[in-house]
Amino acid sequence: MKEQRTVIRGQLGHDAKVTPLVALAKLPTATIEDCADLSTWQTTDTRTDKALPLPTNQPRRYVVTATTEK
Repeated sequence: MKEQRTVIRGQLGHDAKVTPLVALAKLPTATIEDCADLSTWQTTDTRTDKALPLPTNQPRRYVVTATTEK
């Protein structure tokens, strides 16, 4: 993006939830599911400060899952 002279502006939305939490196990684990929401992001041309259109087929929300253990 630096070579194309563009930047991303906006906030990354989150909606994280711990799905199963196994705290009493010998090895405690938790699975965290988050929805990364890019709907407020805007690609901007740094030379003109004008917003660039995003591809119409690009998803704006992604589900991210992480399993953690102590």
